[in-house]
Amino acid sequence: MTDDTVEQSRSVDPSVSDRYTGLPLGAAAASVALPYPSRPGLLDRWPGWAIGLAALIVFGVLLRVALGLAFPRIPHADELFQYYEQAHRLAFGQGMVPWEYREGIRSWLLPGMLAGLMKAVSWVSDDPAAYLGVSKTLWSALSLSIPVTAFLWARRASGLTAGLTAAFITTVWFELIYYAPTALTESIATSLLLIGCWLAWTAETVDRRRLIAAGLLFGLVFVFRFHLLPAILTAAVVASRGDWRGRLRPMLLAGLAPILLCNGLLDWATLGWPFQSVLKNFWINIVEEKSRSFGVMPWGFYFEEYARVWSWWLLPMGALILMGVRGQPMLVAVPVAIILSHSFVAHKEYRFVLPALPFLLILAALGTERLARRLGELFPGPRWAALGVLCAAWVLASGLLSVSDRWRPEWFQVAPGIATTTALHDREALCGLGLLTPWWDLPGYTTLHRDVPVFWFGDDTRRLWRSARTFNYVMARPEQMPPNTGYRLESCPSEICLYRRPGQCSPPADITVSGSMAERGM
Repeated sequence: MTDDTVEQSRSVDPSVSDRYTGLPLGAAAASVALPYPSRPGLLDRWPGWAIGLAALIVFGVLLRVALGLAFPRIPHADELFQYYEQAHRLAFGQGMVPWEYREGIRSWLLPGMLAGLMKAVSWVSDDPAAYLGVSKTLWSALSLSIPVTAFLWARRASGLTAGLTAAFITTVWFELIYYAPTALTESIATSLLLIGCWLAWTAETVDRRRLIAAGLLFGLVFVFRFHLLPAILTAAVVASRGDWRGRLRPMLLAGLAPILLCNGLLDWATLGWPFQSVLKNFWINIVEEKSRSFGVMPWGFYFEEYARVWSWWLLPMGALILMGVRGQPMLVAVPVAIILSHSFVAHKEYRFVLPALPFLLILAALGTERLARRLGELFPGPRWAALGVLCAAWVLASGLLSVSDRWRPEWFQVAPGIATTTALHDREALCGLGLLTPWWDLPGYTTLHRDVPVFWFGDDTRRLWRSARTFNYVMARPEQMPPNTGYRLESCPSEICLYRRPGQCSPPADITVSGSMAERGM
């Protein structure tokens, strides 16, 4: 039988050749050995592959939550200052205000969601670690929709074995693990976009409900990350298969609902104008070129980043992706649209193209299963041997790349500031805080979680010391702290230390950190 014949037979009923044929499970297994019949158990209602998939998902959640808590980090300042910090300001009244919120170019949707979560958790525990831990757990759980969708997609494309392979790879791949607990719009949009593309691609023309669900998800992707509009339109056009009226129109009309509600009405109520978080954001960052002040990268930046991040795994990854592209226009078109559209923008960051990653991994998983099948035909042996070796290679690659020189520092982003601020939260005597370190070394009121003023004046340290009576603690690296200030070293929870002077704090005589940030356009 040729490979094409095998593929055709799988496409008719993908589960036939991969159906579980081993020993019975649950009570049925027990009844084989016992002289009396057993009641049907929960496991008897599920085939073996479903139990394996469920176990994989549970393992994925535990792995993501465990690593998220073991490595307290902030992957990017946007997660903290654009979302968590504004949520803390909504929920508790304290928060540092960056320029984006002074200009009104950020939607309040995600901060509002996080504020509700923070407030609810604070009724149980006032420890900031509590609401951050719950948040990380919820985002991690949402991210496991990626392996589930990858399973469904690959199973439909090439059978049950391919589906399980895709679920396994997307569960253990280090980049998805790293970003899973984060409250970044890129992370949220990644899960929503993949599910929406799956629904759109697999919907029958007569199945309007599935097309409408896909459109709603596409609309939510735009709400969270409007920069993905080219990818959304590409996905809708590919899924329409040329049927503009029967397939494309329901998706586009459904997608307008969350956009009108969130970008339209919510922006109007919170910012002053409908669609302000989109239009004004685009105007300031693209037309006025504000984003260029954060760095201008060459057109091929993302391809260079893939080479740096995937390193020696780049060639195997590329080969496996090429082996999996046959018959998968959606899986190819969407990541291409994401990478190319972001390549034309001057300011680039690797996280911007995160939504492309699951599509590439599903293609690589399809290639992995096809390669394993061919190796099994060339080298007789146990049926699962070749696939097992290839999956082990994926685990090895994921582990080694996650601790490579390129990625190891990512696990410790802002970790010193988090450790110091966590220690500061428990200081009952704290009545004001001065910063000699940059303001972004303090992970905001989100981790401080105390109603006290914070002072920072950049390089103007004399201005800071003139306000010394208004704060009794200072955060600084040892080399930054001048002698004879009246402040004495109290502790060094990390490379950033805490210094304290005796006595109380006078009322603020100068602007606090948010006002100083405004003076400097930050």
